[in-house]
This record gives sequence, structure tokens and C-alpha cells, in this order.
Amino acid sequence: MSAIVQAVQDHPQPYFDEAGGVLPIDHVLRALARISGSAGRTVKGGGPDRVQAVAAERAGPAE
Repeated sequence: MSAIVQAVQDHPQPYFDEAGGVLPIDHVLRALARISGSAGRTVKGGGPDRVQAVAAERAGPAE
């Protein structure tokens, strides 16, 4: 299983708090694979040290 470790936040995060901080990321890896080779899109938000979104130009529904 591919997983990431989630940090405890100051605000409640149902499910994530109960999951014990280890979350599966298979759905993220599948979405990234679908946009592989696509032209990137600019996404604004957060700081430069945080990934909040990934966007790509492609045919079909948005990921």
C-alpha cells in the first residue's frame, strides 16, 4: 500500500483524525498517472512550499 503520513491540525478533521495519521494515496497516484505527459496549468494558492493542487490540460473530465 502506498501511503502518506498526515500531521495533526488545530481543527478537527473527521476520518483523518480517526485513521491514525496514515492515509492511502492510491487515488492520488492514479489521477497523476492519468495526467502524465499533459501540459501543466497554473494553480494559485497557499505558499510556494505547499502543494495544494495539481492541474493539467487534457481531453476528458477534470481531475
